[in-house]
Amino acid sequence: MHLWIYLVFLWKAVLCEPLKDHMLCTDLFTCYSAHYTSVAYDSAFCENKGVLTTMSTEQEKQSILQLLENTNSGNVSFWIGLKREKQQCTQKELKLRGFRWKEGNSNQTEVSKWIKEPALTCTDSRCGTLKVSLNRNKVVQEWGWEEASCKTHYGFICKYRDEEICKALQIKGMSVVNYTAHYQLTKLSVQYLPSKTLANVTCQSGKTVVLKCQNQAWQLTSNGYTDVEYMCLCKEGHIQSDEGKCVDIDECQKNPCEFKCINTVGSFACECDKNKGYALGEDKKSCVLQKGIQIGSGSTRMPFGDITSIVNDMDLNAGEKRLTESSTRLSSTHQPLNERNPAPTSASGFTTLVHDEDFKSKETRSNVFIPVVVGIVVLVLLIVIVVGVFKCCFRKSSKKLKSRKREPSNGSIDLSAKNTDSAQHVNENAIEKENNYVAG
Repeated sequence: MHLWIYLVFLWKAVLCEPLKDHMLCTDLFTCYSAHYTSVAYDSAFCENKGVLTTMSTEQEKQSILQLLENTNSGNVSFWIGLKREKQQCTQKELKLRGFRWKEGNSNQTEVSKWIKEPALTCTDSRCGTLKVSLNRNKVVQEWGWEEASCKTHYGFICKYRDEEICKALQIKGMSVVNYTAHYQLTKLSVQYLPSKTLANVTCQSGKTVVLKCQNQAWQLTSNGYTDVEYMCLCKEGHIQSDEGKCVDIDECQKNPCEFKCINTVGSFACECDKNKGYALGEDKKSCVLQKGIQIGSGSTRMPFGDITSIVNDMDLNAGEKRLTESSTRLSSTHQPLNERNPAPTSASGFTTLVHDEDFKSKETRSNVFIPVVVGIVVLVLLIVIVVGVFKCCFRKSSKKLKSRKREPSNGSIDLSAKNTDSAQHVNENAIEKENNYVAG
């Protein structure tokens, strides 16, 4: 029976793959490494100034449990930085039961979970272990602390402070990446990597490069080129040189602009002749007049000043005909915007109007017609106001004249009445004298 047990252990030791040491780094510039080599407590060595880990905060607890997932199934024990020295007694009322963290010799903790209470003693040194139970899916189900003799052999968990950790690589066009830490570990997490980690990158094109984590950034070990994001696939407007670097493309070599092209990093910009009144069109490549009419089938255009003089001289009834004649005269002497595109388009060598000429001539007429209509309306209103004022003044003067005429007529009536009375009185006196004479 005992022979079968020894054979089983021998078969596991020979055929089973040993557990791999691995590391997990967090965004708090802290890394944790799990080592499966069984040693006594005082023999647990953490390289690069690491220490046996604390487990005093919730954040630290979660990081350590995440570190141990996906590693093995069953029960696993690790030394952590808990120790109670000889002649220091167990204190059940404290969270750490009289134990202290090796880092900083502190007895402070937010986390306290003992699977088995420590023995009440003051005579022996005791060390703390982290016991973890993982199910078949390699997920942590149970965990807790337990004291043990410091001479017992277990694996151990180390803690490192690293101010230069790097985020995992995210490179466009990357196919495969393999990380190698300087801690001689065989497995790393893929979220954050410790400083000095080497990354062997294979691009989809087959190109391979080696990067190194330094000062929180990935750098090429060969020439120090730091534009790592576009190392495999350059961003728009760039192309890889023979040295593997992304260099800017000069888009102006393809003559994309009508007037002038300016090359920029990753793109280009067009300009037009502003002195002649031209501006970029909606396509940001062609040039159009800010105001005026475009003529010709090529890039030849008439200056706005010439068009304005034509519109001012033409008759509204025969505007279209005269605009055509004037445009034909001016096109023979006007210089084109782009000398690569000649202006003449007909057999006779003269430039004809484009299709939008009628629309623009009508627009010019409407621009002249509206102010004229407004002026006429204002003039009519002024005439109405003047006539109204004149009528009001005329009525007042008529009333005064009539009142003046009435006063002399009344006086004459009174005077005539007086004259009549006087005449009548004279007649009566004459008749009286005549009667006296007859009687006498």
